[in-house]
Amino acid sequence: MYHDAAYVSWANAQTIHVMSYSLDKEAEKPEPLVEIERDGAKVETLAMYPMLTPSEAEALVNEVNAAVMFPTSTPWSGVISPLDGKTVLGELTKGTSKEFRALYEAEQVKLGPTLARPLWRKVVASLSASTEAEFDEKFAEAVKFALEAKALVKEPTKALGERMQARLDGLERIGRERLEVARGEKDAAKRAKALAALAADFKGLPVAADAAAVLTAK
Repeated sequence: MYHDAAYVSWANAQTIHVMSYSLDKEAEKPEPLVEIERDGAKVETLAMYPMLTPSEAEALVNEVNAAVMFPTSTPWSGVISPLDGKTVLGELTKGTSKEFRALYEAEQVKLGPTLARPLWRKVVASLSASTEAEFDEKFAEAVKFALEAKALVKEPTKALGERMQARLDGLERIGRERLEVARGEKDAAKRAKALAALAADFKGLPVAADAAAVLTAK
């Protein structure tokens, strides 16, 4: 799960990170192991966490320790920011599971509603396609994909909403630059052609409506 880049990207963008732990009084003793079958072979895994071998668990702990500053007192439960994986948004050293749930839900509300992974992937794929199309100066496709991403979700999380808006703002800015160039064209035929192309390529954005208005006025 932690080595699935797509899952990690979704989790970092869409979910609050919940962490809870207590230091083992016998932490120096070896972890109990069990033998399971994985991919047709017998392997030893942690008895408490059979999805992880000792080496996998050690690698995971090392990665987490490098990113999150853990309090040294236990038991501890906290909500970690998905933006940097370090900032503690809220914590409880004492309390009930109900109180911890309330702490988590309050932070999730601030982040925004969680978008299901399949839908999130569609949105991100559309945004990526828009960026690639812009790089190739295929502006009609770039605008289409950006608008498609925005139409897929009505209530994105703050981070995703900002990403979608930044994509649209970037295209609008390019369109405005091209509109100024087109309006400055002295040859009437060339100006009309440029304005028509602009209105078509950036259809759906405010700049396209402005280009069409200038074309009609001329």
